[in-house]
Amino acid sequence: HASRDAPTYRELARIFASSSRMVYERVDRHQHHTRVDGDFETFLRGQSKNFRKTVSKAQRATRDLGLAVDVLRSRGEIERALPGLVAVSAASWQGHAGTGTFQNSLYRRCYTETTLALADVGRVRLMVCRRGDVPVGFILHLIERDRLVALKSEFDEAESACMAGWQIAAAAIDEAHVLGLGEVTTGCFVTEFKQRWTTHRSPCAELIAFAPSLAGTLSFAFPHLAKELIKRARGRPSVARCLPLLDWSGPFPGSDPQHERKVDQP
Repeated sequence: HASRDAPTYRELARIFASSSRMVYERVDRHQHHTRVDGDFETFLRGQSKNFRKTVSKAQRATRDLGLAVDVLRSRGEIERALPGLVAVSAASWQGHAGTGTFQNSLYRRCYTETTLALADVGRVRLMVCRRGDVPVGFILHLIERDRLVALKSEFDEAESACMAGWQIAAAAIDEAHVLGLGEVTTGCFVTEFKQRWTTHRSPCAELIAFAPSLAGTLSFAFPHLAKELIKRARGRPSVARCLPLLDWSGPFPGSDPQHERKVDQP
């Protein structure tokens, strides 16, 4: 995923536009952001009555269930915490769907090595909600320019009463405020929880590039291009753009940097 005004996105646009043999698929989405203009208490005063009621419910859960949120920053403390998160991941909906952080050796290695490498340069905040000594949910955040980005979040479905996402989201705003960051970004996968915390959105694109070879072309054609052609024949085109074959306006249209659009407060 990449913001359409990000340097990475523009560089990809240049590369793809210069290669007549490069094919790729783009799906336009929106990233969800929470604007940070102060600490969490400041943020809370500007929210709706229903939102504040839900926060009060989460705060009662904190007291009644003995909850705490640990904000882990250093390589050492993150390395010590990771083994305890395996059970959380397995009990989350991502774990049940086969996309959990520790689902297989490849996922485990990718997330572990990336997290520890970025921790070495001070760009990670792993926030873990625990009930007593037992982790019940976590969100892995990256520090990126002027924002705190929630890269991966997983919560034990059996521990929903803890409202771990709400506990961590509040801590994330406080952490972003301390760091002088302007927003917390929760990605483009839409959930009711993210919608509740969203103050504004911005366009981004999910890109899948295929190697300019026979193998890459076949991978693109089956099933990506074939699926899109069938949808269009039935009058139900998807939001995906299979470029350059099905998008006649040229690569990466609509990448105006003046992209931010406000939405209603939650």
